[in-house]
Amino acid sequence: MGKYGRLDAFTRGQIFGLRHGGAGRLEITRLVKKKDGKLPTVRTVDNILTKKKDDPSWHGEDSCAGGRPAALSKSDVGALTRLVFRERCKAVVTAPYCMNPKT
Repeated sequence: MGKYGRLDAFTRGQIFGLRHGGAGRLEITRLVKKKDGKLPTVRTVDNILTKKKDDPSWHGEDSCAGGRPAALSKSDVGALTRLVFRERCKAVVTAPYCMNPKT
């Protein structure tokens, strides 16, 4: 997958604000910069404006969707953390060791 600069929430807000203020799409691409310092494309600006038009309550936040569900419960995470700190410098604490600790 290719690497490319992303827009942060502030920059997305700038795009919407500039458009709301009457700036054209090409002008917006010259005024706004992505996280990597490069200029966004007209298509990127169009996508931001379309998303805001479709969902007026959107404030430019990143999506926080997806990901694999957690394999451990909060209590399991706590127990694993205690095990690792208890056994550090005494044993090589690897995944197989954590599954079958010598307590």
